[in-house]
Amino acid sequence: MQLDTSTHEKLLDLSWQLAAVRDPETLLREASIASAAFIRVDSHGVTEINLRTNSIRLAVFPDEHWSPLATACLTKIMEDHPVIRSYNSTPRLMPTRVTDHLSQREFEDSPTYAELFVPFGMRFQMNVPIYLDKNATSGAAFAFNRYDNDFTHEELAQARTYQTVVVSLHRALTSRAFDPAKADIAAQRMKVTARELDVLRLLVSNMTNVSIGRALRISPRTVNKHLENAYRKLEVRSRVEAIERCRALGLLR
Repeated sequence: MQLDTSTHEKLLDLSWQLAAVRDPETLLREASIASAAFIRVDSHGVTEINLRTNSIRLAVFPDEHWSPLATACLTKIMEDHPVIRSYNSTPRLMPTRVTDHLSQREFEDSPTYAELFVPFGMRFQMNVPIYLDKNATSGAAFAFNRYDNDFTHEELAQARTYQTVVVSLHRALTSRAFDPAKADIAAQRMKVTARELDVLRLLVSNMTNVSIGRALRISPRTVNKHLENAYRKLEVRSRVEAIERCRALGLLR
């Protein structure tokens, strides 16, 4: 998909906004809230499901006080929800709409619609999975809800670009190889500044100096200066060497 300038800028802002998050739960919350910049919704939420323990955790935005009731409703109809059934039978990290699995008329005759959608004033939903285990017994997804009309193919494509950033950050946070406390110690030992680390974090995403500058609100020349200082401290000469060195030291995910 060819990204327009506006979407590209939003992705840069999203990457920078979420880069400092240190735990998966906060990442899911903050990323869900940030989704409003990409997709028009009436409400949205983070759904975490574990079929092994038969547990569900659902956070609803912008009205968080509805979260316990929404969790209870979803728990009751979980096996009927067409998207949950789809992910359970065919695990894949692809955004999908309820109407990709059955017609709107069929859906409005279902228990899911009557017991979950109607009470919360929803008619249409798009789900964006962030992680699924290989057996599809646990996972997390964002649910985007609207009343007036269904989500378009263009909005599905927008969701995929947004999803790519969040999935990458979530995988990094859940990787056993990265320890934030050890990363702080390594940075102090190598005398790498916080700003140099900001640049290095974006460097890992293969961003150009210009893109890094836009994300950090600094000039490409300043980005280059930070990289020069970081390279000297890390005793490397190139981007590839810098990334490998940072990961070896535990500085970056």
